[in-house]
Amino acid sequence: MNRIDHQAFFDTDLPRIEEEMGDDAKFAEFLECLDKAIDEIMRDPANEGAPLQRPPLAPTYRKKKFHSVRRPPRGQKADMRLVYRCDLTANTLYVFGVGKRRPYQDNDIYALLNPRSPI
Repeated sequence: MNRIDHQAFFDTDLPRIEEEMGDDAKFAEFLECLDKAIDEIMRDPANEGAPLQRPPLAPTYRKKKFHSVRRPPRGQKADMRLVYRCDLTANTLYVFGVGKRRPYQDNDIYALLNPRSPI
């Protein structure tokens, strides 16, 4: 499967997360978790993640919940969201954005992605 990333994924999302974590080791661990989430989607794009429910990103995009650490405390909800879409005909994964889920806050991943131009 091919992969195309939104330019803001590298220019905005990853630097924002790196700054929020404030620690190179934590950011490296996050990147490992992100790579694992992307690999899981690429292996089984039809069954990974879930469709987004609210416009403007729904119904085109899907979300993959994942933890920002390899071994989260038992029962802790996934704190990160990877927003993407798959075109099975073109065999391509389009990575739209990634960030922390912070409901009702300005820096929530969906609040940050809603105005972003689509890929």
